[in-house]
Amino acid sequence: MSHILGIYSKKGKIKTRAIQEVLLDFSLGNKGALKTKVSGNLLFSTARDRYGNFNIAENEDKSLVILFGGEIYDHDQYAAELIKKGHRFRNQDSSAEFALHSYEESGTRFLRKINGTFAFSIYNKTTGELVLANDTFGIFPLFICGTPEFLIFSSGYQPIASYKHFDRQLDYDAIAEYFALGATLGDKTFFRNIKNLAPASVLRVMNSTKKLHKYDNLNIKIKTNKDLNYFGKVISEAIRAAVQSRAKKAKNITYDLSGGADTRLILSNLTQEQRKNAEFLTLNHHMVPEDKEKDVIIAKKLATKLNLNLKILKRQHYKFEKYFDTMRLKGLSQTKRISALHGGEFLGGDYFKYCMPNLSGIGRHIVDQKLKRLFQKSFLDKISNPNDSLQKELQGIKAENKEFLFAIRQFTRSFYTAIYGRHDGFLTPFIFATVTDSPFWDKNLLKSLLTVPKEYLLDYKLYNHLYMHHFPELIGIPTNSPFAMRKDSCMAYFGTGIDRKEIEDMSDYGLLGRYVKDSQTWGEKIYNENYLRSLSAVNNFPSASLKNFIFKRKNSIVFRQLASITAKNKDNIPILSNYLDSIKLKEKKQMDNKMILGSFVDFEAWYRRYGILIK
Repeated sequence: MSHILGIYSKKGKIKTRAIQEVLLDFSLGNKGALKTKVSGNLLFSTARDRYGNFNIAENEDKSLVILFGGEIYDHDQYAAELIKKGHRFRNQDSSAEFALHSYEESGTRFLRKINGTFAFSIYNKTTGELVLANDTFGIFPLFICGTPEFLIFSSGYQPIASYKHFDRQLDYDAIAEYFALGATLGDKTFFRNIKNLAPASVLRVMNSTKKLHKYDNLNIKIKTNKDLNYFGKVISEAIRAAVQSRAKKAKNITYDLSGGADTRLILSNLTQEQRKNAEFLTLNHHMVPEDKEKDVIIAKKLATKLNLNLKILKRQHYKFEKYFDTMRLKGLSQTKRISALHGGEFLGGDYFKYCMPNLSGIGRHIVDQKLKRLFQKSFLDKISNPNDSLQKELQGIKAENKEFLFAIRQFTRSFYTAIYGRHDGFLTPFIFATVTDSPFWDKNLLKSLLTVPKEYLLDYKLYNHLYMHHFPELIGIPTNSPFAMRKDSCMAYFGTGIDRKEIEDMSDYGLLGRYVKDSQTWGEKIYNENYLRSLSAVNNFPSASLKNFIFKRKNSIVFRQLASITAKNKDNIPILSNYLDSIKLKEKKQMDNKMILGSFVDFEAWYRRYGILIK
């Protein structure tokens, strides 16, 4: 699933000097191997995908060219039909060529029948029309920005923000939503001039004219007249098809294998031959010995039982200021990686617990109170009320299970606060689909899940039924998944050892917390440069890190208000001390202020990365 970048000039031929900063950022400082094609007023650039291909292709007469990111599954039959009609493929398995020839044959009508996680752009050299499109649930990101000279679109927002003439106006509504609701809504980013293409969209561009239409409204009804056994059969078949569509042709696949139940659900749907040819990867935190970490212990049990090729990879501790680039570099790997992202959220009903905002507990008065605590009146006068924006968003959802579809979009598309108590939630929705693939994003599976009554999804009820009646092979090995804590769970809970995620919670917050080892420093002292310098001298912090950490924009409304809030609540802010010196886990307090800290860490990372002021 390669990274993609396109630049469409509205004023004639592209001069690469005008966009060299964009290309440099897209290549991560020339660390990534790219293929770039310039044709008149258009530039397409892409990294290799997981099969080693550069997904830029042309049709037979070279009148159309496509830039493709992601993958379309199970298109063999459709490709064979296109061949019968005279279309010629260099590689019949290529998702890019299939999409290009399908468009050539029937326009964008083919999008409704295909299954995949993708975004692409097709340029018609004869007419000058540019067409952008994405998958039904919008999981593969496509960020779009219009400037007076260019239309820039990319699978990442960072290259766009690197354009030297980029207008860095903030989307104040998005910022208000982020702090008041816990997530941005719709297609917003923190930049007013960068939007994430809405799910199931086709955007046509001709010079300065743009036309957007949706090809699938997901008007799906809940099947209230069906029982748990019915849904067990339907969903088990959908899971099996989702796993096989991603595994059956590819070679040298790496599968994530943890101590949880989601990854072994994928494992249960692989054939013996597929297991034999694949590599399984388990992360081991650098602070925890292999024989003490739950994920590693359980993964080794599974590997022994099934004779798997298991690789234990130490999760190294990265410096906070390198976090963004470290995560983006992962997307340049040519290895196809399949993970179990959002298995528990979508299939086990955790979406109801973790989705932000939690639709059952939000109210206008709560939102108003949060906004007034965080922002000054001059800022509030510029924004729409986030609660009104939320209601408008929900009204636009056609599926009967609005809550579930809303959660799918929030988990995969939104800037959100640290929902799991970790700051990496801020960035990951936008790199998920460019780094890995998950069967739990499958279009057919998600559409089937949208027909399931909420009471079957919540608290792992359907999930437990699936293991008991459809995937019983691996239930004998305990798991550290929360679903094993159910009274009627078919799987035992593995309670010994150390949970890597808990260590990561401490570590990730500690990336900032190490600078402020006393809870009281989360107040106004944190903005005092002299105080930080003295702290650095005592603790021997590297000067480069210190320079990145010091807040130079003391007039920022958000940070000034956050400083005030955290100072007043200093006794409730968790102390992040000496976590690097010990792997002993301390019981963490459950408090409302935890989310304030999460928001602070997330927003600060973005804020420092782009040096943007809130005025």
